[in-house]
Amino acid sequence: MTSLARLPEPRMEGVDFGFLRFRAGERIKFPPSPRSWFFQVRRGAVSVRLENEPPILVECGSCIGIDGRRSFEFTEISARPGGSRNFAQLEPWVPDTDHPLELVAGHAPLEANLLLASFWATVHVPSDHPGPAASWIAQLGDLIVLELSSDRERIDRAGILQRLAELIVIVLVRHMSEETEQLRKALPTALHDSRIWRALAAFHRAPAAPWTVEGLAKVAGMSRTAFAVRFQELLGVPPLHCLTGLRMDMAADMLMREGSPVKTIAERVGYSAEAAFNRAFVRRFGLSPGRWRTRRRDGAAR
Repeated sequence: MTSLARLPEPRMEGVDFGFLRFRAGERIKFPPSPRSWFFQVRRGAVSVRLENEPPILVECGSCIGIDGRRSFEFTEISARPGGSRNFAQLEPWVPDTDHPLELVAGHAPLEANLLLASFWATVHVPSDHPGPAASWIAQLGDLIVLELSSDRERIDRAGILQRLAELIVIVLVRHMSEETEQLRKALPTALHDSRIWRALAAFHRAPAAPWTVEGLAKVAGMSRTAFAVRFQELLGVPPLHCLTGLRMDMAADMLMREGSPVKTIAERVGYSAEAAFNRAFVRRFGLSPGRWRTRRRDGAAR
């Protein structure tokens, strides 16, 4: 398990919190922006569709963290699709009961913290998830609403909201690390050296890029040789070997969550040749991507 004492300090300057409220069937579209988003559903349920991905149902009490560099849209699901609008700004707290869907939302510049920039995928924490993240998110969401709903200006409200945002980031990163085998192994040791973490974060932002040891070393601000030696010293494997494992874990997550063709998923994690992707996947999981997806989904349905 990742030691929180080893995480880079998640300073969250520039965080902004507020609310989003939807009429029945309404859709809100979010254009790409250099932000990291957090949403918790306070009332109702929402269908979240990210660019080129199938929708995710986020129910009351659940939360979702999104890398805003891709476009996405939220749709209230209690009625047939109705009006549509582009996101303009977060709304203040009001004692509202008229809208079927209400979310508390927050966003911060991606450059606010290296942990934010490392989110390569959506982080969804259902309210009934058996791990501790769901309980943490529920309590943090309540504290954010309590702070935003106060009818008087409290001392250092901005500071309190910043600290709550920092806790949310840590909880989501910890949840992400516990859900992804290779990242769980890499996080505790990589975080000993911010240069190695910086290189891994760059990879997570663009797993389809043609990464080389030289390219990773450049991101880390190190020579190729020094980077390769330090990487293996900390993680116990060569850089490209680690990247292959991370790519396979990302692909496995996509296979489980999405209906995208194997070829599409292969391309999204850096493989132009589906055959090469299949061979790498079999080496890691012992099954072809198609058979792995079928077996996992059949097991989840039981």
